[in-house]
Amino acid sequence: MRVSLAEWLTESFHELSKFYLADQFDPSVFLKWIEQYPSQLVIVASQIIWTQSVEKALSTIEQNDRNDSTPLDNSLKHCLRALEILADTALQDLPQSQRRKCEHLVTEIVHQRDLIRQLIKNKTSSVKDFEWLYQMNFYFNSSYY
Repeated sequence: MRVSLAEWLTESFHELSKFYLADQFDPSVFLKWIEQYPSQLVIVASQIIWTQSVEKALSTIEQNDRNDSTPLDNSLKHCLRALEILADTALQDLPQSQRRKCEHLVTEIVHQRDLIRQLIKNKTSSVKDFEWLYQMNFYFNSSYY
């Protein structure tokens, strides 16, 4: 069971990586991805991609201008875009399992959105800042599977 879940997580994360942070975002691909995987894997994959996005933004800020929050604004845009799609989807007639996945994902992405806003407000500018370090972060290590 653990091996199967690890393989599915690897697959779901790689699929999500292909489209979630892209400039052009197809809502149907996102919704198909949600439908394809178990709820826990959908949440974990979204947490991993969020951690990567924010850490990349903070690294960019750290290397360039510590007063420029534009990279974090881009991470925030990804969250807002996903929330918009999920909000529209939740208004539709969905099977119960799909509705629950969307509800759980909305809860997680709202949390991610709020944390990014907090990082921007507090002018967090490094992956080493305490403001970022005390957050729960999720990392994917592909060398295991």
